[in-house]
Amino acid sequence: MLVAANPLEYLKALCGTGAIRLNDATGRVERVGAVTYTIKDGIVYDAARRLDDVARIVKNAKKAASP
Repeated sequence: MLVAANPLEYLKALCGTGAIRLNDATGRVERVGAVTYTIKDGIVYDAARRLDDVARIVKNAKKAASP
C-alpha cells in the first residue's frame, strides 16, 4: 500500500479517502493521507479508481433494489 502520509504519525492516513486534520503550523484544516495504490499478488491497483468503482456498484444496487 502506498500512502501520502506517515501512518505511524497519523493512523487515519490509511483511510481510502484520507482524513481531515488541523495543520498546527498554518492553523488550516487540510486533507492528509489517503491510500494512493494497493499492491496485491504483484498487481498494482489505483485506489481512487477502486473507490469510484465501489460507489458505482452501490449506486446501481440501490437503484435495482428500489421499487
